[in-house]
Amino acid sequence: MTFERLAKTLGKMYNNALYGEQMTFLTIFGIKYADEILSMAQHHSMTDTAFIKKLHEEAGILGKTGKPKVGIEVKQGIKLSQYVELK
Repeated sequence: MTFERLAKTLGKMYNNALYGEQMTFLTIFGIKYADEILSMAQHHSMTDTAFIKKLHEEAGILGKTGKPKVGIEVKQGIKLSQYVELK
């Protein structure tokens, strides 16, 4: 998967989520794509936090200040991916 496709998938999951469930879908994204995120971050010599922030920026997911969100929910999903499976 390419960076652009991963960012597009993140944007779709976030924007298609019901109101109030966007953060949940960011966590689900982290669970589902943990391996790709970590692999791409390493390939681009970036920390996972910096890479996730870049993904948010590319996907157009911005915080109240107009800057990309840091991606705490995605990071939580990555951590959870070691312990859970999606239905």
